[in-house]
Amino acid sequence: MSEPPVLAYHRRSKNRPGRPAAAPRRLDRSIEPVPFRRYRGAALLPLPEIPPVDGPAWGELFIPGAVAPAPLDREAVARLFFDSLAISAWREEAGARFSFRVNPSAGNLHPTEAYLLAGPLPGLHDRAALYHYSPFDHALEIRADLPDGGVPPGTLLLGFTSILWRTAWKYGERAFRLARLDAGHALAAVTWAAAALGWEARQVEIGDAALARLLGVAAQEGPEREEPVALLALGAPPDARPGAPGDGGRPNRISPGHRSWPALDAVTAATRHPGAERQAAPGAETARAVLRGRRSPAAFAGALGAEEISRVFAGGLSRPFVQRPLLRVERLLPGDGVDLRRLAGHQSFAAGASCLAVLLGDLEPALAPGGAWLYRRLHEEAGAIGHALSLEAAAQGLGARGIGGFLDDEVLAALGLPAEGRWQALYLLAVGRPA
Repeated sequence: MSEPPVLAYHRRSKNRPGRPAAAPRRLDRSIEPVPFRRYRGAALLPLPEIPPVDGPAWGELFIPGAVAPAPLDREAVARLFFDSLAISAWREEAGARFSFRVNPSAGNLHPTEAYLLAGPLPGLHDRAALYHYSPFDHALEIRADLPDGGVPPGTLLLGFTSILWRTAWKYGERAFRLARLDAGHALAAVTWAAAALGWEARQVEIGDAALARLLGVAAQEGPEREEPVALLALGAPPDARPGAPGDGGRPNRISPGHRSWPALDAVTAATRHPGAERQAAPGAETARAVLRGRRSPAAFAGALGAEEISRVFAGGLSRPFVQRPLLRVERLLPGDGVDLRRLAGHQSFAAGASCLAVLLGDLEPALAPGGAWLYRRLHEEAGAIGHALSLEAAAQGLGARGIGGFLDDEVLAALGLPAEGRWQALYLLAVGRPA
């Protein structure tokens, strides 16, 4: 009996000491993928670049009802993309100029593309339409006008695809895993940006073929084709929309008079549950500043205390946007007698990290009949959790950097897990104080 394709791929794509997963021995710059997809001939609608100096505080994102929902218009759409998928910085090195984006990517290759489906948007377009987002221009390309009523009112649909070749050009057979981690980062980045607008993001379960048709990529073929990833529905929470329960009516008066008890007022105020609320990190007064200011540190310096590390994990993993039904997160510390740099595939920056967060996925459901698609969902959720931890670290003035090229079985051994067990390492993050 042949082993399931998912298990066969996971085994062959592991990095082992002296025997990494199959990848090009050298990078062929003559066929290097262009980092930006464009649709020639499509009308381009520029979006304003709105500096991240306004908006709610970081802690307010996690308090239900604390952020008033923004209207669905050109400015809100601009903020959504600017705070999640846009270019965040440019860098010049050895005569070359390249960009960084708000959402991180393995090797800065960015296989994930985003498509917007929306009804008429005030200030942008007077028809329902399908758009492609161009990070280079911070603009929307009109792919097609849609029939009226094709998108539910008060809702934006945001679809994601992945160009696997962009990652495979550099990383070879491990590219599927890395590209799906990148997709998870992108999904999480949009979810957080939506929260800063007072919107919720809900993943719509839809098959690949239907999603490809919806996003206008079904006819693509060959190595550069776009594989469907996911569809998010964005908009104000149902209870914040006009006519929702709770909008009308006033409570009746239950007593004609009252007696003051100051001690009760004092203890009531003192014992209110703080929820997820706290002050934004110094120098990052708004949530948008955290979203756009997050960076993957080039190096770490100075050990973090146990309390600082615990705050990053407690905050990042408790957020209402974080889902991990088939995942668990472990920590590896230098004091555990492990070489963090070695586990991270001998990448030098990991030597200064205070800990490694290991995201483990349960492969057993993906090996069941009809469950192979869960293998990619595992990686997307791992990428999303990695994004949550990196944002939480940034909000606390610290840093986290994703590691996709780790030594699989050695990481498992350090956690006391078998190399062939149901729990497999999917993603690592180095956490520490940025140098």
